[in-house]
Amino acid sequence: MADTEQINIMRKNEKQEVISEARLRALISGPPPKVLEIYRAVNELMSEGADMNRLRVSEITARAGIGKGTAYEYFQSKEEMVGCAIFYSMLRDAEKLWKFASKEGTFREIIYGILDNIEQNFAKRREWCRYLDFYLQSMFGRRELVEKILGCPQICDRAAAFAERLAGQAKEEHLIRKEPKIYFVIHACVTQVMGYIYYLERRENVTSVSGEEMKEFLYHSILKMMQSEY
Repeated sequence: MADTEQINIMRKNEKQEVISEARLRALISGPPPKVLEIYRAVNELMSEGADMNRLRVSEITARAGIGKGTAYEYFQSKEEMVGCAIFYSMLRDAEKLWKFASKEGTFREIIYGILDNIEQNFAKRREWCRYLDFYLQSMFGRRELVEKILGCPQICDRAAAFAERLAGQAKEEHLIRKEPKIYFVIHACVTQVMGYIYYLERRENVTSVSGEEMKEFLYHSILKMMQSEY
């Protein structure tokens, strides 16, 4: 767990407006109890449909049961609070997916298991996607915050480990002739998973494609992208 005083010192010493990698790592890897309360509050408010544009720091801290001054010992802005809260939740969720993907199973079972998990937890992940969409389309500083969090070693390392596991399984089953570059595997999975989320968001209006048909299509799409040779 990160030390509160250390995080506060890092925050005060930062020259740039966007969070430093050291403080980001401390806030996401092992957040102190009060930071966890802020994360809980953010997630609760989002699940209740709070507008991220209009949400105030005082609303977050009131829900968390701490003072505004305490929150600013860890964070520079509301954007940091919300951004770190979402990505902390995403990292924990990714850990669960990683544990699932690490179990014994065929390539098909891994892909279908991930898609099933996404569908079962879609309500929560839909809020994440709406948040990311807002921040990625917003001002430059916010985009930079998202990019820095996505580049956090914990996220990158897990993504690479999962891609290696998936590529190795495909090779073992002779579904591909040679293992592709890890970045290509990550790209294939991320783009197809986002396609599935897009489908789930609109499935009530997509009567021509069933959920099972969509999963099968995405399974073959990921496999074909991994089979490509350059």
